[in-house]
Amino acid sequence: MKFVLVALVLLVFIGGCTTTGDNNDDQNDIPPKDGPPKDDQNGKDPPGEEPPGEEPPDDDSGYDDENIGSQYPRGTVNLLFSSNCGNFKCYDIEVFCNDLDVREARIRVNENNNSKGTIIFTTGSFGSSFYGAQSTGKTSSAELISELANKGYETYELKWNSKFGWAENNAGEGFKKIMCAYNEAFRFIQSELADNKEVMCATGNSGGSMQIGYGLALYNLEEELDYAVLSGGPPTADAVDVCFNTTVGGPLGLMDYVSGWVDNGDYCRKGIQNSETTESLARGSIVSSLAGEIRDYSYPNTIVSFIEGQFDPENTRRGRVYFDAIETEKTWKIVPGISHAVHKTEDGAQAIKEGMLANCN
Repeated sequence: MKFVLVALVLLVFIGGCTTTGDNNDDQNDIPPKDGPPKDDQNGKDPPGEEPPGEEPPDDDSGYDDENIGSQYPRGTVNLLFSSNCGNFKCYDIEVFCNDLDVREARIRVNENNNSKGTIIFTTGSFGSSFYGAQSTGKTSSAELISELANKGYETYELKWNSKFGWAENNAGEGFKKIMCAYNEAFRFIQSELADNKEVMCATGNSGGSMQIGYGLALYNLEEELDYAVLSGGPPTADAVDVCFNTTVGGPLGLMDYVSGWVDNGDYCRKGIQNSETTESLARGSIVSSLAGEIRDYSYPNTIVSFIEGQFDPENTRRGRVYFDAIETEKTWKIVPGISHAVHKTEDGAQAIKEGMLANCN
């Protein structure tokens, strides 16, 4: 009887105890999920951490929660029609993303049903011309595309329609939101048009390099992109520097349009710098370390090459900001004797071609 009583007392004592010490549940080792960053122009503060004890909302963005792109949902692309345009095949598309007004584009294609890889080309400013468009005495970019096609690549030139191209009817929405259009067009080309979907490469000059840069830093483009050549910048790696430290030409009208400042301060064109304009531009840059800003600079499956012109010191400086931020494989080259339009020069086009032949495979 004594034995039974002792056993019962021990059982009651053990059952009434609670465990003390650290809780090692894996869930507690995962940091709270950040909300989307403050938009360039909407004036809202970034949301805080999830309240303790609440489950984060389901994410139907189409991106992996672990990745940077989950802060923006995927959009949609519709094929409007296809046509023959000279020696090329052309596809006209409309792009919807980030609840912005539709953007339309034309894709000009050198098709190849047994290609070494797919290369997508984008141009500067608002992207409203073909990469291979020829101007007087400048045929290097057209020759570059032709030579790469002859080497066995399929080529896709992305031209945004209308005056303001990738930003058309979206003044004031900011670079981060607006640049979803390139991400969607890239993925449409890969999924719907490309013969070789496994080897995806891209190049762009100036504003074209900006499109690729935002795709990598904000939209998980490295998931699909194997090799990129960024030339003539990208300028908005440091948008503050573009707006207030440009001494020779420069896209100041573009900066005001995207920022919503046309006839509303015209801060970039007038060079009016204050704390609000500086913060807005810093938040919209490809490289930003401000509180609440989320960027990705690690691209383990993507090589990023920067090719700059010797006589383009301002955009070379800005390109270097992004180059220095990238944590994975990258290359840096300054081509002697050329300026901003790297792809329009013989030596610049040659450097881009060499990069593609060596790494787009």
